[in-house]
Amino acid sequence: MAGDTDTSREAVERLASQIEVQGAKRYPREGAEFMAGAMLRALLTRAEAAEAECLEQARLNGMGAERELALRTRVEALEAERIAQRERFIAAEREDTLPTPEPDHD
Repeated sequence: MAGDTDTSREAVERLASQIEVQGAKRYPREGAEFMAGAMLRALLTRAEAAEAECLEQARLNGMGAERELALRTRVEALEAERIAQRERFIAAEREDTLPTPEPDHD
């Protein structure tokens, strides 16, 4: 993608320069073509900044997705452990082998 951006920048620079040169030959006092060339360069700079921001946002979203997956995996593991403990408790209760709590001697 960076290669495409470099190629785009070079193409815009060539176009802006051509507009400026041709405009200066036709209308030496007007300056409108110089403004058009400057506007093209400014637009390209803004487009590159927007692309960089989008890439950064995509990177951050990817990091968030990885973290979410890790947390979901942990929740699933804890849920499985809770179910296993509950089943052991129910089995022990059926067999009447639950440990009896010790009385407090306060």
